[in-house]
Amino acid sequence: MFLGEEYFRLLEEEPGTYFLHRFLSENFESLCIHGLGLDRFPKFKKAVFGHYKRAIYIDLKREGITREAEKAAACIGVPVQVVSGDPARLNKTLEQILGFEAIL
Repeated sequence: MFLGEEYFRLLEEEPGTYFLHRFLSENFESLCIHGLGLDRFPKFKKAVFGHYKRAIYIDLKREGITREAEKAAACIGVPVQVVSGDPARLNKTLEQILGFEAIL
């Protein structure tokens, strides 16, 4: 939603793409590792993340990649690259889905 058509181009380029944004990066361990039980059952990590070939960090504030995003990509075992996202695209998508102006 933050990348518009760029999202589809990136997936066509590499179907094994894991998308990260700031919130997911900052909470990766609690949401993905603990949340999926991979801290208790590490043998399932490959089943969950093994098909990913790269990570894309969606930079919404033009701040560059965060240490947390690099750490999340390293945990998955893939290289990470930064792509600039646009929060206004999310508003536009929500307006289309909801049928009225979304204010974010």
